[in-house]
Amino acid sequence: VQTDYTCPFLGTLLPNRLGFVLRTPREKTLWIGFRSGPYLSWHLPGAGDRPFTHIRFEEVSHRLIQAELRPTLLGPRVWIALFPTSGQSGALEIEAEGPIELILVIRAEASKALFRDGDRFRVRTDQDEIAIHLPGVEDWRVLDSMGSLVSALVQNPQPFPQDYFGDREVRYLLLRRPLGSGEKVWAEMGVHLLSGEPPLIETKVEPKPFRIGRERDLYARTYAKALSVLYANIYAPEGVFRTRWTTPDRWPHKHLWLWDSAFHALGLRHVDPTLAGETLLAVLETQFPDGFIAHWWRPDGAHSDITQPPLLGWAAQKVTEHAGDRDFARTVLPYLERFYRWLAQNRDENQNGLLEWVRSDESGMDNSSRFYRGTRFDAVDFNAFWALDLEAFAALARMAGEPEKAEWAEMERSILLQRIRRTLFDPEVGMYQDRDFSGAFSPFLTASSFMVLPAGVPTPEQARQMVQLLEPGGLFHAPFLVPTEPLSAPTCDLNMWRGPVWLNYNALLEEGLRRYGQEDKAREIRLQTLDQVVYWYLRDGTIYEFYDPRGLESPARLPRKDTFGAIREFGWSCAVFVDFYQRERGGKSHG
Repeated sequence: VQTDYTCPFLGTLLPNRLGFVLRTPREKTLWIGFRSGPYLSWHLPGAGDRPFTHIRFEEVSHRLIQAELRPTLLGPRVWIALFPTSGQSGALEIEAEGPIELILVIRAEASKALFRDGDRFRVRTDQDEIAIHLPGVEDWRVLDSMGSLVSALVQNPQPFPQDYFGDREVRYLLLRRPLGSGEKVWAEMGVHLLSGEPPLIETKVEPKPFRIGRERDLYARTYAKALSVLYANIYAPEGVFRTRWTTPDRWPHKHLWLWDSAFHALGLRHVDPTLAGETLLAVLETQFPDGFIAHWWRPDGAHSDITQPPLLGWAAQKVTEHAGDRDFARTVLPYLERFYRWLAQNRDENQNGLLEWVRSDESGMDNSSRFYRGTRFDAVDFNAFWALDLEAFAALARMAGEPEKAEWAEMERSILLQRIRRTLFDPEVGMYQDRDFSGAFSPFLTASSFMVLPAGVPTPEQARQMVQLLEPGGLFHAPFLVPTEPLSAPTCDLNMWRGPVWLNYNALLEEGLRRYGQEDKAREIRLQTLDQVVYWYLRDGTIYEFYDPRGLESPARLPRKDTFGAIREFGWSCAVFVDFYQRERGGKSHG
């Protein structure tokens, strides 16, 4: 059972009960319940019991879902944690503060058999089998309807069938086990297809305390949420993708996207550098023979006909430095070199050595005001990204032991920096700007101009002038830095790229500020970013695609092109939060 493009979830949380749906070939639903006196943690029609009134259920990290329950405000608490232990198995850890009864129910479709084997209970359908290992079960039943389940829970009549073999559309397995005060119980589940015979429970893991599930540090809880989203947005190798790959969000994007993958790797390197590297290779391995890399792909081979910001080398350098994997550096170099040569040959219409986007969405800033007059201009961000990636390429080449390639990239970057400095600096506004083919600078000021900072384009004096634009009274100052357009601009309407804060841009700008010794301003942006993500996560329960630079409006209410609401559970926002949290709260200082 894999998390792939066509079957994207292994388990889905239930909306009305503590439990989840297992997306196995034959769908199974697991309910986890507790009884304390007359109180039952579920509301079941006809059960007559009073439901628990105090339940907190949340994702804590990509490997932990936890719940804290109590029947009344002063009643005994019970904690439950769900750990995946492998691709086909998982575990439950349950701890009770006072005497309580644990109840597990499995609803199975196309049921063929439900039976007991010692402390292991098996549920077999016509296609698969799930096993639950739960010691200490005192009462177990096989039931054939919701009504009989309610009857068993309320009246406890006898007799009920136990071992059951035969065809049935739906069957229920009921397990009941008492828990003493302070007792902890550990249960494991495993799934396998009947076409093969791997072990039912593949991985034995030692019970671990799940105190992180009671974490009161709001930043740590949000960090855990960000990790959870990152891991939820990972797919297994499939179709054209030979490695694990990422998507910006499960809906509406769903596919692999070029620059999103680069930012996902920025966060994933902190927890799994191997995975981070794989997600970059998934993009690079889609490269066409001429060097072109499309901005999105699907596993079935469908792809777009444009590219996206060249940041794969930048991301690969960070992953390589974190993991110390010279082989990975050596692997990515040929792809990157072909991509750079393709850019030079295919994105320089006026043949002046500077690059232009062919469509606004190729830049990633889909509806930015800078594209009101089309795309026939030398793009400040495109050329800055290229310079940044060439610098990263040179570093990768030296790590890989290929000094000739490093020298080539350094020479190309030096020439590019001269062109950017000579052509794209507008002395009237003190910023690097888009410049059209007639020589006129763009009248639209956007955060794309700040992308020259991480690339090392400005002189120290120019960098100081640009930082002043972020200070109180400066054109780009806002309660939450950095708006993608000045709040005072006539085109700023808080619609997607026309004002809102995008965390991927904050990640690059923060790096650029550190490059120029502006540590205080860099830390201000890190802290503001962490604070805003935590605030809106606690308010709305999600991490958004973009944020209000005023810090006033929920991103769910901001306009997005011709609709409303920033996308939820957004990958690169989570990745940037992970990166900033690791470096700010974790005491690490990776680049």
